[in-house]
Amino acid sequence: MEARLILLRVWFAAPGFAPRSRYFARYAKRLAQSADDQKLIAAGKAAPAFLERDWTLNDFPSSSRR
Repeated sequence: MEARLILLRVWFAAPGFAPRSRYFARYAKRLAQSADDQKLIAAGKAAPAFLERDWTLNDFPSSSRR
């Protein structure tokens, strides 16, 4: 089984953002439970899978006090 990172594409739109493989490599232990998957992420070999952002979530009022 191959390791995959499930990501939101919107995170990577900013200019100057580090390449995905290098950025996520430092977080490999937090992103995967198995040692094998952690190694794939750390080596930059985990295949990314992108989720589409549900922009309608922005329409809900905040529950935080302002």
